[in-house]
Parts: sequence; structure tokens; C-alpha cells
Amino acid sequence: VEIPKFVDTVTPQYKPKFDALLVELKEAEEKSLKESERLEKEIVEVQELKVINKTMPKCVLLCSKSQLLNFLPFFMYSKRSAP
Repeated sequence: VEIPKFVDTVTPQYKPKFDALLVELKEAEEKSLKESERLEKEIVEVQELKVINKTMPKCVLLCSKSQLLNFLPFFMYSKRSAP
């Protein structure tokens, strides 16, 4: 009795599709990581602005964001040293 040798005719049809899906998955992962980094930076900025908002008088909040961030260390220090 001779057993016929198995010939895979299905895998070659799906290999290019699978490879394309892997490439798409890697691109989506990279995009997701970049978006996560951007969101983490934005969260830090919002937290800094929250501290500024709590420690500065409202009239000072009319300054630009960059000006406020320059004053942040001073106000954080003065808040910590307050009795």
C-alpha cells in the first residue's frame, strides 16, 4: 500500500494576504505608539497648566502658555514653601 504525498495547494494562495496583513499590523502599531507618546506629552502639559491655574492669580492666566510654563517652577516652589 502506497500513501500519497501531501501537497499543500492552499497556503501559497494565502501567504501574500497574510504578509500584507502583518505589514498593516506593524504600521498600525507604530501609529498607535506615536499617538500614545503624543497623548502622554499632552497629559503632562495639562497637568502643568492645572498646577499653574491653582497657584496663579486669574489675571496672570491671560499670558501665553509659554510664558506660564516659564513661571511654573517659581510658583511650584512658592507653593511648597508656604506655611
